[in-house]
Amino acid sequence: MAITTVREPEPQGRSKNQGEGAKSQKELAEEEVQHRKKDVADASLGRARAADVVWQQSGKALKARQKAAGARAEQQRYEGIAAEAERAGTAAEGEQRRHTGTATKAEQDQKRAKAAEREHGEAAATARADAAKAQEREKEFTRQATEAEQEQTKAEADVLKFTQQAEAAEKKQKEAEADVLKFTQQAEAAEKKKQAAEAAEEKKAAAGEQAVQQAAKAEAEAEELTAANSEVEKWSKVATDALAQAEKAETVAREQAGAAGTAKKSGTTAGREAEKWGKTKETAQQQAKKAHDEAERLLKDAVDAAREHAQAQADAATHGRTAEQARAQAEEAGAAAEAHRATAAQARTDARTAGEEAGKQEGDAAEAQEQAAAAARAQAQARAAETEAKTAHTNAKTVQADAVKAEAEAAAKAEAEAAAKAAEAKKAKKAKKAGKTPEAAEQTEEPGTSDAGKTGKTIMEQVKRPFSSTKGRKWLDPADTVALRVVAPVEGPLQSHAGQTSNTGLVRSTAQMGQTGTGINVVNDTLGALNDGRDAWAGHKGSKETGPKSHQDRKKEKSKVIGLTTNSLMTANDGVKITNNAMKNAGDLGGMAALGDASGALIMAFSGIFVVRDSIVALRTHQKKNELKEHFKGVDAKRSGDLRGVLNNLGEATGDLIRECSGLSPDEPSREALQSIQDERDRIEGLRQELLAHMASLRDYAVGKQTGKEIKRALNAGGNVARTAAGAVVIASAAGAVGGPIGSAVAGGTTAAALGGIAAYKGGKKFAKRYEAVRHPEKWARTTDAQEGTEPEPRKFEKSKDGKGNRKRDATKEGFNVLKPLEQGERQLKAQEIYALAAGPAVPAGKDVPDDIRAKMRAFLKTLNCGPEKHNPEKHDPAKHEQSAEEWEKSREEAWADSLNDPERQKEWEDEIAAQLSSA
Repeated sequence: MAITTVREPEPQGRSKNQGEGAKSQKELAEEEVQHRKKDVADASLGRARAADVVWQQSGKALKARQKAAGARAEQQRYEGIAAEAERAGTAAEGEQRRHTGTATKAEQDQKRAKAAEREHGEAAATARADAAKAQEREKEFTRQATEAEQEQTKAEADVLKFTQQAEAAEKKQKEAEADVLKFTQQAEAAEKKKQAAEAAEEKKAAAGEQAVQQAAKAEAEAEELTAANSEVEKWSKVATDALAQAEKAETVAREQAGAAGTAKKSGTTAGREAEKWGKTKETAQQQAKKAHDEAERLLKDAVDAAREHAQAQADAATHGRTAEQARAQAEEAGAAAEAHRATAAQARTDARTAGEEAGKQEGDAAEAQEQAAAAARAQAQARAAETEAKTAHTNAKTVQADAVKAEAEAAAKAEAEAAAKAAEAKKAKKAKKAGKTPEAAEQTEEPGTSDAGKTGKTIMEQVKRPFSSTKGRKWLDPADTVALRVVAPVEGPLQSHAGQTSNTGLVRSTAQMGQTGTGINVVNDTLGALNDGRDAWAGHKGSKETGPKSHQDRKKEKSKVIGLTTNSLMTANDGVKITNNAMKNAGDLGGMAALGDASGALIMAFSGIFVVRDSIVALRTHQKKNELKEHFKGVDAKRSGDLRGVLNNLGEATGDLIRECSGLSPDEPSREALQSIQDERDRIEGLRQELLAHMASLRDYAVGKQTGKEIKRALNAGGNVARTAAGAVVIASAAGAVGGPIGSAVAGGTTAAALGGIAAYKGGKKFAKRYEAVRHPEKWARTTDAQEGTEPEPRKFEKSKDGKGNRKRDATKEGFNVLKPLEQGERQLKAQEIYALAAGPAVPAGKDVPDDIRAKMRAFLKTLNCGPEKHNPEKHDPAKHEQSAEEWEKSREEAWADSLNDPERQKEWEDEIAAQLSSA
């Protein structure tokens, strides 16, 4: 950042141009004051710019030193990383060689293990094959032994079966032989019985011959003979059967005897067969055992060979894994070595880059230190130049005051001499007319117009002083409000009702009430029209000027013309109403319908103007409020209780920083010097943050005021919409289209309800502000330096007995004093603080504000409608201005900034900012 050279003020008695000889001492003094004033402004700007350079360059130097230290630390860190990486790379290369040797040895071991694996694998395969053959033989011999055992078991079963059959046959043979004996004995017994029966038959037959002879016995004996024959036949059959059975039993005995022999013979054969199969089984079992033992041996050999094969295979796999792992580790070690080499190379590169950056930062720090030191010296020179310029300016003002005083005295003397000559001439003229000597005429002359010159004021000024339309309207405002907001809503419905019911007394009473209230209204509205006309003319005259006050003049020129129009319409309406009420008082109960129509039309006219005006203002206020919210975003609003103290501390800390930086050189300063600069910067940064938080609180206040203004204007617009509708109802009521008291009720009541609340609120707020200004004057006391010669003398009030401020009696009295404007309230305090933070360094209130904070507050001023376009609204005219549009805008911006740097315009600016903060 370039440092602007401060122009030293010229000596007090500098030579003038030759053309200045014709100028008066007052003009020369005024020119000298302006020159000295510009010297002060230039010196203050140079001081502020130099202080800003010190702040910027000291911060840049500290930051560069920090970056340089960081870069040096990074350089050392990277060099350490490079050295460590190189060591690690060397170690990784050694690991790579070691792992490569391990891999080579493992591969050789793997080859030997694979050869052993093949050898043991073949042996295991042969042993398994032999074992399988032995197992097959074992199975075969086991099968043969099993078959032999089965045959042996079968033969032994046959032996047992045939033995049992032989025993059964022998048993049956014995039983058959017993049966033969039995049946033979039975046959012999039967034969004997047969023979006995035959002998008895023969005996009985021999006796039969004698039976003839014996007739009696013949029949019985014949029966006995028949029975005997039956017995013979029976025993013959028994004998025959017994013989047959005997023969059969003998046959069976012979058969059983043969079967027993056969069974014995078969048993012998089966025994021999069982013996043969036993021997076969024993032989097969021996062969199977031999084959089993051989198979176990071969299996053991196969298992041993398989185990050795598996071991060889495992050894081969192990050696393979070892080799693979060693190769992988060797590759990893190689990659690590390569990575370490790359890391070392990159670290070396980074170390060089960090070293270069450290060198660059050290160079920037040295340059910033040199600039900060130069700025500190320039600031000291600027401060000295500013002090000298202020002294010269003060002297020039003294010379100017003396010149003005001398010129005023000369003018007064000349005016007195002229007045004396005029008086002498007048006396001579009067004496000539009266035929008296001038001395005699002088003795009889009464005090006249010549006394007016003694007062120093014109006749108009003497008349205007006791009578002021502004003060008169302030006195009438409360009565006008009561008449408009209270009397009218009551009088209207009553008068309408009285007219419809032909109540003459009530009509006259309400007409008299309305005439009284309207009389107050017409006086107040007439005064309002006069005030607006006067203010509009004053605004028109001041609108051609530039500066903060000219903005309000231009606003007056527009707003007061509208006020003049509305007050004129309201005055005309008051006249119409007075005439109408006068007619009713004279006996015409209905009044004149044309006057009612005229009154309604006038109400609609001025109310419509109010609606349009308030709607436009409400919309612009809403837009302005949203734009104000965008300032100081992200900053927590916190009001400082002592803004003057914060600014003074900031100026002191800035001075300390400048002193610390004044001794800096391009060489690297000591750690203590850097720490001292850092401490001062930390202190300044804390104060800067406090200022930003205070600015955010001012923003919140401004936004709140705009919100209130927006609401009031919207309510005013709504109330005037109702009043416009009321005017229409008045016309309809006058024409008889609306019956009953509804017409006047709407005309008065609705409008009063909409607008009366706002009027009451405004009155209450004004009372509270005036009350608080006396009761607690310290609450909104100024926290910044005032413009020289503008600070009012503090008013003296008795303290309250409760010790909580001044007396309530005095505060209440002040609250009702509507003629006295509020000198110092919250809005005035906020405006003073906003100005102090936006003012230039030549203004005592803003001399210690940092340039960047001042720029932020000036941007806020622009949004608050206090920008360059309001300071000078003239548009660029190529035909008139010998500048381009850009140059014109720049010159207008510079003129605006110069006015903010002019201590003599502080009060103007504070009033302008307070007006923009107003919620009215």
